[in-house]
Amino acid sequence: AFFLEVVILQRLFRLSPSRWIIHALIFYPFFLRFAYGLTALLLSLFLPGGAVTSAMLNKNNAMRALFFDVTGVMILVGAAAAIVRQKRDRDEKIASLPAPGRGMPAMIGFIVFVGFILEGLRIAMTGWPDGAAWAFLGYGISQMVKGMTGLTDLYGYVWYTHAILTGAFLGLIPFTRMSHIITAPIVLMVTTRLEEQDL
Repeated sequence: AFFLEVVILQRLFRLSPSRWIIHALIFYPFFLRFAYGLTALLLSLFLPGGAVTSAMLNKNNAMRALFFDVTGVMILVGAAAAIVRQKRDRDEKIASLPAPGRGMPAMIGFIVFVGFILEGLRIAMTGWPDGAAWAFLGYGISQMVKGMTGLTDLYGYVWYTHAILTGAFLGLIPFTRMSHIITAPIVLMVTTRLEEQDL
């Protein structure tokens, strides 16, 4: 039930394939980033000197840089698609699907966008280290700020903006329909279990 309903989201796909695609563009990158972070944490605790651990923790490692930029772009595309769909489909609501809450998809997109700016500033501040070019969007932004003075101060302001936006988003979850992040997996698993018992 967890795999089919929470990870694969098969019920959402049956109801609306287009909504499944939008949801997947936001959900899977976060899911993969969470799995990546958890794996890196466990490796840092149990194999702190390992080559894989070092690669996973190194922000300039080619695979890590590419992974985070690709997943970031997926979230941006998904958030933009959710905003467009929300405006277009206000009259076409499926009762069993929760709306994301006004402004929440835009907030997700803005958090990721600010994260890319932060990445670009970091790459520029550290002198474009080897492997940083794999973070293609961050690297492009770093080229735009090349030669700028006061990057360290700017980085601090952007970092706090990113942190405040993320904290505000998390704080708003229980008060918006985004609370389905927490409630939907439980409801889906219980519903699936009850349906199986009825068969």
